Amino acid sequence: MTQQQDPWMNFESAEFDVPVHCRRYEGRVAIVTGGGQGLGRVICRRLAMEGCTIVMADFNDVTAPKAAREMEDETGQPFMWIGGDLSEIGVADGVVQQALDRFGRIDTLVNNAAMQARLPLLEFPEELMQKSVNTNVWGTVRMMKAVLPHMIERNYGRIVSIGGTAFEAAVPYHTFLGGIGKGSVVGLTTTVAAEYGKWNITANCVSPAGMETRNDGTLDSVAGQRDDYLNPTPEMLDYYPPMGGRNWLGRARCHPAEVAAAVAFLGSFEASYITGQLLGVNGGARMV
Repeated sequence: MTQQQDPWMNFESAEFDVPVHCRRYEGRVAIVTGGGQGLGRVICRRLAMEGCTIVMADFNDVTAPKAAREMEDETGQPFMWIGGDLSEIGVADGVVQQALDRFGRIDTLVNNAAMQARLPLLEFPEELMQKSVNTNVWGTVRMMKAVLPHMIERNYGRIVSIGGTAFEAAVPYHTFLGGIGKGSVVGLTTTVAAEYGKWNITANCVSPAGMETRNDGTLDSVAGQRDDYLNPTPEMLDYYPPMGGRNWLGRARCHPAEVAAAVAFLGSFEASYITGQLLGVNGGARMV
């Protein structure tokens, strides 16, 4: 695919799109949660372009099946969409079982699905708080619990979760996205890495900072279909220090393909000696 044909090239950060030069996922199967839109869709596309068979677990029964069909046509790799709320008991187990029934194996799990609500703590309604925790925490917990027995049986597995650090979470209106939701994923990741490493299973987190994504699952849309309070404001996107809203690379945000590339590495067999780690894709906004 040439850059002129690439539908993601009209991002402001288009010059930082990451090309695919390898096929690390030939013959492998990955489950990507929340894969029908935004970053999840870019991750699915990246893995498929590396030869992966994709199981897209996404509750949106409009955008997700359409995205799966489009990316299957684009990449030539098999895509399987499975709907349902992963935070509900039994749904994640069903996703794993359907994936195994069709493809016979699961090599990589990418926990990407998130409820991206950004409000000050005192302004969070109870219903939205519950939805945020259910999606960001329980959906991730249940997917890990569902896929681990198969990975133990095969003595192999890669789990990559989109998680947040305290630094990236500590911006206005990130209370439940970063502070409670994605922050909890970091602790869960280290626990899984420690408990299941002896079965050659690794668990790591990728923590993006400001990033351009599409939210409605289409290739040509520039606007998301979420309510305004779920989308970052220009003030939020420009909050990341230093340099007046830009990081040490002089950029305000990254291309989603840059995040997907990090996920693809940690989810591959190449990252065999990396586990329990948090990789910040943030342009140096947070340094070691």
